[in-house]
Amino acid sequence: MSNEDIHGPVPEDTGDGSGLPTSKGEQAFQNITRGLSDEDLTNPAVGKILLDEKDRLEIENDELKKRLELENDKLRNYQEKFHEADKKVAVLQEKNKTHLAAEIISGACFTIGAAMIGYAPVLWKSQPSGWIALA
Repeated sequence: MSNEDIHGPVPEDTGDGSGLPTSKGEQAFQNITRGLSDEDLTNPAVGKILLDEKDRLEIENDELKKRLELENDKLRNYQEKFHEADKKVAVLQEKNKTHLAAEIISGACFTIGAAMIGYAPVLWKSQPSGWIALA
């Protein structure tokens, strides 16, 4: 017996990656018709198999819902952390703007003061101007 007789026809590799790999279980049932006739549905074994499959899918669905809820909780936590960090950044940017304005004003005052001190001896010679510069 060849491998093809056991597992059914082997899909050819077209080289473009279109051949999907299938498991051995899928290959074993590849050629079976999947439709159920009325006669099949009256068989109690088929009904039990269908109920078992339904139960399995419900359990799998519940597990997926639980995982989804956990992922949503994680995303909410990240979202809350993002909003907190965004608020902190906005506050720090406003503080930085205030400090920048104060630094510009103080720099201008120091420049004007230094110029006045440097020019003070010249103004001291003409006395009323010297007292004004001193003030």
